[in-house]
Amino acid sequence: MPALIAENALFLILAIAGFWFTARVLGGPRNARSSLSGMFSREKPVSLTGLGKVAIATLLEDTRKFVVAAPDLRGLILAGPFAIEAATSHTPVTLILLAEDIEPYCGKPWLARWGYPARGHMIMEHKIEIEGPEARHNFTLRGSPPLRIHFVRMDLLDPPATLKAALAEGTATIEDPTGIAEKIRVHWAEQARKSGKA
Repeated sequence: MPALIAENALFLILAIAGFWFTARVLGGPRNARSSLSGMFSREKPVSLTGLGKVAIATLLEDTRKFVVAAPDLRGLILAGPFAIEAATSHTPVTLILLAEDIEPYCGKPWLARWGYPARGHMIMEHKIEIEGPEARHNFTLRGSPPLRIHFVRMDLLDPPATLKAALAEGTATIEDPTGIAEKIRVHWAEQARKSGKA
């Protein structure tokens, strides 16, 4: 019999499959996933909670480098649940980039200077909305939570209405080359909290 198995590849494959079936199905643990259908079903997606800046470290670092390299950008602020480590894997990331002028960021040419998509986070969807002193870019990226980048003129006294909810949840200054971003962040967060209570 051993010579027959060694000479015939089909018997060898059947022997391995039989051993695998016996070990996996008959001798495996007795739970809901030990059946034959359980072996081939997909895992249920798990929603992670309590995510913060560590979970989006590469996004923050690439965007920080982008801000430092652009002479007309004055700071980077993270707003929303990621700033206070209360986000889930489906929570949008809200980034505020303070600019002297939003005109260069109303289109897509600036994307060539931003390094994050080159890390394998291909842009699946990109919507641009422009309202007065703010240019909003809403992204769906592969392997990344939903992303909202707001280019906002830095001379605004009050935060744009589209940012008030995220600012009220929490904020963190990521890059502040001139010291202005931190002052704006504190002022805007306070304004957002006051308008939320009213």
